[in-house]
Parts: sequence; structure tokens; C-alpha cells
Amino acid sequence: MLPRGRPRGASWFLQGMNIHEFLQLIRDLAPERLASPWDNSGVQVAGPEKRVRKAAVTLDPEPGIVARALDWGADLVLSHHPLFLKPEFPSTPGRSLDILRLILTKNAWLYAAHTSLDARVDGPARWLGDELDLLNRAVLEPAADGRVLAVGAALAKALPTRAITSLEAMEGVRRVQSLPGELRLYCEEASWPAVRQAVSALVPSGLEWFVSKLENAARVAGFGEIGDLSKPLAAEAFLARLQGLCRGRTLALCGPQPKRVRRVAYCPGSGSTLMGLACEQGADVLVTGDVKHHAALEAGLLVVDVGHFVLEEEMMRRFAVELAQKAQGVSVRFFEGNDPFRFRAGA
Repeated sequence: MLPRGRPRGASWFLQGMNIHEFLQLIRDLAPERLASPWDNSGVQVAGPEKRVRKAAVTLDPEPGIVARALDWGADLVLSHHPLFLKPEFPSTPGRSLDILRLILTKNAWLYAAHTSLDARVDGPARWLGDELDLLNRAVLEPAADGRVLAVGAALAKALPTRAITSLEAMEGVRRVQSLPGELRLYCEEASWPAVRQAVSALVPSGLEWFVSKLENAARVAGFGEIGDLSKPLAAEAFLARLQGLCRGRTLALCGPQPKRVRRVAYCPGSGSTLMGLACEQGADVLVTGDVKHHAALEAGLLVVDVGHFVLEEEMMRRFAVELAQKAQGVSVRFFEGNDPFRFRAGA
């Protein structure tokens, strides 16, 4: 029998984690310092101080998926794609406002692990390389230079938006995030003295800094991967194997098709800009999504467009499993997404 006053269901006896402990776990698995400058990885909607007992993981923060996650009782929704890439004032009815309303009504949190997760070299974005048993694996496009500092400090209250903007504009600053209770930023080591002085001017009461040097960042982080098959495959055999791993999805091909495939490059999501690097590093094929017409015309190798959805959907499924293994006392559930594209065969 459940004790009186306790809600029915299993979530009440989950010990959970403090919200900031849980956010730190996500950041450990998807370091925000690795995010691209144009990206908005991190907290999308901040909720109240609470314990996270249930966390939902999904690819896209779509209203229907977010609603199902919150009905399940999620305290935090973790998506891959951000709610928006640049701050938007919620003045127009639509998807973003619907999601904001859902999250805020339930006093939940929304977090996005976007390029911060993509760039982790041992992360779930590398699942295709695992399935293909690639050898001699290497990052296709390194994301950092190895001279980055991770800095944290306790704050009584969050910095105003104007202050954050001024810090982000400073030379060498990679990312700034200010929440009630903490300030986090990543900057180049050479820029740290000037950045510290600027922050101290904004918070005259004095701060206790926690600084760590991120060694060899270029070696352990980046976008896409390249490696060798243990045995070369005929091109058609490789494509058949790839299609099976992509749930039978229709493949769009461009560029010259080799007779055999030995060296494979891939990048989940949108990676057509990596064609040149894939060619330079000897790839026979590049597997990615969102290939545009003019890029396809100039393809110097076989490029297989599997769409944006399928590789990243599986990536987030595996990320949910990893998070569940590490988040003690938290129930983690993956919520399947929907490929926005439908395909109609010709007559």
C-alpha cells in the first residue's frame, strides 16, 4: 500500500538528483564547450529548483512529444535540437510558444544537447562507426584547439542578458551561461585574465572561481568520423548494409560511385560541408544528410544522403540509454520522434 499523501505511480520513491547535479551530468556527457559558436546548446527553458526524478530524451522538442513527456511526469525534457538558435521574444503564436507554454505550465526544464553532443568523439553520434566496425577511426573535423579553460563560479543571481552579451563578444570567449546559482563559461587560456577582470567588474562582491584546463581538446573532439571497413565491400553491398542500418530508408546518391568501398566517412545530421575533408582524407563514401543541389553537383566522391532524421534519432536513443546508466535514482525514457518527410514512389 502506498503511504497516504503520496501520488500514485512509481515516480514518488525515485530518489532523483538535484537539478544542477543532473545538468552537470548532461554537460559531462555533452560538454557545452564543444558547441559550435552559432549553436544554442544548453538550457532552453529554466524551471524552478527541484529534484529530477524523470527525464525524457528526444530528438526534436515538438509540442506533441513534449506534451507526452510531461504527461508521463518528466521534470526535464532533453532534446537534441534547440528550441531556437537565437533568442526569440514569444510574441507570435506557433510551435515555440506552444512548447514554452507546456514546459512552464508544468514547472519543468528544457535542455538541448546539440553540437555539444555531436562533437564528443566517444559519444553516441559515432554509433554508425560502431555498427560498421570501422578501424583506424579519426575525427573528420576537429572542434577545439586544446587551449580552452572551463570556468565556473557561484552567483547569487543570474547575470542580466546585456552582461552575458558583452562577455560573449570578448575575444577568446567560446560560450557563457548564467543561471541562478552559477556562472559557466569557456574561453581560451590567453583571454582568461581579461575575461576575469570583466566578470569581476560585473559582480563587484567578489567570486570564488573554479578553473580547469581542457587538455588535448582537438584530439578528443570534433564533427564527423572517418575509418576503414575491416574488409572492402562492393559499393552495392555497402549501400544495402547501410540501408538496413537506416531502417530501410530511401537513400539519395550523388557523386561518382566506386566499385568497392573501403574507407567510410559519415556525419549525422547535416554534414555536406565535410565533403572536401572526406575527399582529402581518402574516403570512398560520405554518409550524411541535407545535401543541397549545388553541393551534389560538385561532389568529388560518393555521397549518400540518408536524411537528417534517421542517424540522429538513433543517436538520441543511445544517448538515453547512456544517461539512464549514469543518472542514479532518475528514470530516463526515450520518446520516439517523427521524420517530417514522407516518400511517395513513382508509377
